[in-house]
Amino acid sequence: MHASDLTGVRRVRIRDFQLVSDSGPAFGGFGLGPSSPELLLGVLASCLAHTYLIGAARRGIPLDNVRVRFEAENNDAAFLGLETADPPYPFNIRAFVKVESPAAEGEIAGLHEWAARNCPLTRLVREPLAVTISIETSQ
Repeated sequence: MHASDLTGVRRVRIRDFQLVSDSGPAFGGFGLGPSSPELLLGVLASCLAHTYLIGAARRGIPLDNVRVRFEAENNDAAFLGLETADPPYPFNIRAFVKVESPAAEGEIAGLHEWAARNCPLTRLVREPLAVTISIETSQ
């Protein structure tokens, strides 16, 4: 995965795919794509939805539809040189999941519990790991 651009618009390349990330005009961007915090929530939603599908398949639960929506507060104050009590990253992250299925309520409740416990990327946010950042010089 690569992200780069000197204009502030970030071209993100993942395998053979490319997307654009940008900030809104109020934060020095052009609004040409989702911001990094928005991408993070989209990735969490995608992973959690996929985890529901995997869990339903493993448990033999028929699904008509799964919709996952994430919301969070975001604090960009540190980038502006301001101090606040809020953390300088997305916080108060919340997921809202709607499952449409003919399965019994108990089966769906078990699926909810299993997906919440096993989604790897929501676990990464709940149980963070160290990230190593290295500098590569061009010569």
